Amino acid sequence: MRPTPSPDNREFLALHKLLFEIISNAFKFSESGTPVEVEGVAEGDRYRLTVRDYGRGMTEEQCDNMGAFVQFDRNRYEQQGLGLGLAIVKRLVEIYRGEITISSGGLGQGTCVTVFFLCVVQIV
Repeated sequence: MRPTPSPDNREFLALHKLLFEIISNAFKFSESGTPVEVEGVAEGDRYRLTVRDYGRGMTEEQCDNMGAFVQFDRNRYEQQGLGLGLAIVKRLVEIYRGEITISSGGLGQGTCVTVFFLCVVQIV
């Protein structure tokens, strides 16, 4: 059962979509049984979300050229989807005025996606 969008839970739905896309990519581009680490930490006035995998990894050029409908090494690997996942993530991060970094030690070295959001305290 999926939550129904409303003004009260749209941020929840956006965060859910962001997490789903990042984590599903981490598993999609890793060998079965390879760990995927997810960490969320409040750092001062920001919240840091990090997803690290130990899968296929990416070149520096690939990390820098993420966009809609972009799939790398399609001729070498079977890939599901349209190549929209990280483009969606980037757009959601922009909407909520966050920051995103995508890094990898290179091919075979895994990938790390880090997202920062401002922490907002709401007093009721």
